[in-house]
Amino acid sequence: IGSSGSSTINGGVTNASGATLRVADQTVVNPGGIALTIANGFTNSGTIELVTNAGNCCGPSSATLNVTTGTLTNATGATIRSTGLSATTNTLNAQVTNQGTIEVNQPLAVTNASRTFTSSAGTLNVASAQTLTINDGTTTLGAGTAFSGSGKVKLAGTSHTLNLASDLTLATSTGVALDLNGTSAATVTSGTAGTKLIVPVGGELVLSNDTISSQVDLANSGTVIGSSGSSTINGGVTNASG
Repeated sequence: IGSSGSSTINGGVTNASGATLRVADQTVVNPGGIALTIANGFTNSGTIELVTNAGNCCGPSSATLNVTTGTLTNATGATIRSTGLSATTNTLNAQVTNQGTIEVNQPLAVTNASRTFTSSAGTLNVASAQTLTINDGTTTLGAGTAFSGSGKVKLAGTSHTLNLASDLTLATSTGVALDLNGTSAATVTSGTAGTKLIVPVGGELVLSNDTISSQVDLANSGTVIGSSGSSTINGGVTNASG
């Protein structure tokens, strides 16, 4: 989709392995942004690209992909990429299950209110100085979550739930940082008692007005910081030597 404005696909969509679905405002003068709305959930087996446009006179523009109902599944080996020529934030307005790679080379915001963003068996590749922001709802991560790059994954919104499908090991200080909703409230929970949130050697977890439920044990071999506000850990805690 290579123009400005808004387009809609009401029928089914398949994006095969090796194929590219690109949402990019290619207007050279006064780019107004572009939005593609797909009515129903689908599986991406190829590449989806959301591309910012720097423009040449009137400021940058962004790209938005809306999936109205159902789930956008990013299959194993597939990629959803936020890229482009400006730091404008692209938007993915969909319930997302990521089994492949979400690659953030320019800022990407996921609209997740009343939805679940799942990447418990996928890669979140966030480049240096870039942010993947998941707004509202629930984010599900686990042992199969791979972090790549040195940017930030931010769980944002009035309140946000981080659901652990299995033990989750955070990245070290040189890897992707997990931001639990800044100074707003976040809840870390799991459907399985004893699931571990692991802060490795060299890793860091900042708690600000956050709650770790009784289903989750905090295993710290790095640094846990109690920052602003009041936070509560209801599960077990281990604080390793060193």
